[in-house]
Amino acid sequence: MDLGWKGKVIANYVHSSSRPLRNAPGNKARVVGILERDCLTINELTERIHMTRQGVRYLVNCLVKEQKLRKVGIAKFGADRYRAITQSF
Repeated sequence: MDLGWKGKVIANYVHSSSRPLRNAPGNKARVVGILERDCLTINELTERIHMTRQGVRYLVNCLVKEQKLRKVGIAKFGADRYRAITQSF
């Protein structure tokens, strides 16, 4: 039996939640580094970093409050896209 896209979501969740080190200090830097190159949603970030969706959402919300990320648009089904704020001097 195949669950299609839902099976991928479940497999990604099981893989990311069974990691031995879940809250690494460098995760914020990884998120900012990825979002400097691409505009992504939280679900797309989840697939790239292999973290849980709620963990990535928490990091993104913290980085938005710290003014390191900003919303740049809306993706399919109303998901927000985020981008790193690059400061040019």
